[in-house]
Amino acid sequence: DGTEVVLTDENGEYRIRSNKSNGFVFVSIPGNYTVTTSGNRPQFYRNLNSFADRLEIHDFTLIPVDNSCYTLLIHADQHLAKRTEDIEQLSQFVIPDINRMIFSEKAKGNKVYSLSLGDISWDQYWRANSFDIMDAAKSLEAIDCMLFHTIGNHDNNPYVSDDWESSYIFRQNIAPTYYSFNIGEIHYVVLDNIIYN
Repeated sequence: DGTEVVLTDENGEYRIRSNKSNGFVFVSIPGNYTVTTSGNRPQFYRNLNSFADRLEIHDFTLIPVDNSCYTLLIHADQHLAKRTEDIEQLSQFVIPDINRMIFSEKAKGNKVYSLSLGDISWDQYWRANSFDIMDAAKSLEAIDCMLFHTIGNHDNNPYVSDDWESSYIFRQNIAPTYYSFNIGEIHYVVLDNIIYN
C-alpha cells in the first residue's frame, strides 16, 4: 500500500493491515508475469475506497509471460498542452516512429514495455487550453505497448497548494506516485521525488 509490504501465500492470497493513508494498494508485478491493461496502462493497482477499519477486497490478475528478453522504451517531458501543434506532431511523427520501433522489436521476439519519466502534461495549460493530464494520458494510449508512468512536476494539479493533494488526479487515474514492478530479472522502483508547491 505504499507503506506496508506483504507476500502472497501458496494460493496467491494476501492480507494487508493498512491505514489506507496512501489511497491505493498495488502488486509488484513478478518477473515473467504481466497484468491486464486499460488502454495501454497496466492495471497493477487499485484505489482504496473505504475507511481504514473497513475491509476491502482487491484482486489482481497475473498472466504468465516470458519477458526474460525485452526492450524498455524510456521517454520524458512530452509536455502535451494542445499548443504549438504538439498533439498533431505527436500523432503524425512521434507515435508512428515509436510504434515502428515497437513493431520491429516484437518482430525479433522481444516483449516491449515503455516507461514515462514524467511531464506528460503541462499544468499551466490544464484550464487555459482545456487539456489536462487525462487528455495527455489518452493521447499516449496510441503507443502500442504497456506504458508505466512516473509523475513529473507538470503532472501535478496546479490549483491545489498541497504537495500530496496536488498529485491526487494522477494517483486516482494514471498510477500510484511510487510503486515497483519486475520485468524479467530486473526490479524497477518508481518514485515521486517532487515537492510540489
